[in-house]
Amino acid sequence: MLNLIFNAVDALQGVGSIEIFTEMVVFPSHKSGSNHNLNPGKYVVVGVVDTGTGMSEDVLKNATEPFFTTKEVGKGTGLGLSQCRGFAEQSGGTLLIESKEGSGTTVRMFFPTSQVSRENHKPEISRTILLVDDELAIRDLVGEMLRTLGHTVFVAEDSRDALEQLKKNVTIDCLFTDIIMPGSMNGLQLVDEARVLKPNLLALLASGYSREALRKLAQLKDDVSFIQKPYSLSQISLQIDAAADSIVRK
Repeated sequence: MLNLIFNAVDALQGVGSIEIFTEMVVFPSHKSGSNHNLNPGKYVVVGVVDTGTGMSEDVLKNATEPFFTTKEVGKGTGLGLSQCRGFAEQSGGTLLIESKEGSGTTVRMFFPTSQVSRENHKPEISRTILLVDDELAIRDLVGEMLRTLGHTVFVAEDSRDALEQLKKNVTIDCLFTDIIMPGSMNGLQLVDEARVLKPNLLALLASGYSREALRKLAQLKDDVSFIQKPYSLSQISLQIDAAADSIVRK
């Protein structure tokens, strides 16, 4: 990605604009002629548009060839676009360039989406999980991951909101909360307060800090599961199971 941005900056020569964008495209099997030699399916596109000098037809034909460059000696290796194309193709995608001399350039990298099977991650028990995080983007992303695992998800932006939902919703049986949050109560304290309301509530704590680093800040109890960011679907599933096991052992 940095290679694409550096190329765009060079093309501007100090004047113009750069736009970075993403989009989802689908190539149906019955339109194989327009699939750019890609297999049918969904692709994530990451692209960079600049309003710079653009490329001539001859330059465009050779732009992704190794060691091809229009830059002065010592100012470029000619490997930038070649590496981007190689990375995209190794990932099962491709790289496409649209450019007109004097009108700027658009470079798109296509990556096939990961096909996650719900059956592969389906839990033995479907939980009703209260997800607590002060960042909306994380609530949306992790909430979707939990739903993919087959769980019902409610969300809260802080400890106060979480406790109110726990009082009103008797179906919630698992609390998944970030440890470091703004306000007067962190994730560890939230678990303690939540278990006053629901003594057998499963608890999963998340943090970008390691377990060892957190032990220096606060004591992690044995009946609380911990997961370090970033995490995968399988890691979430395993830690929810671990949280359930810790409650059984109490």
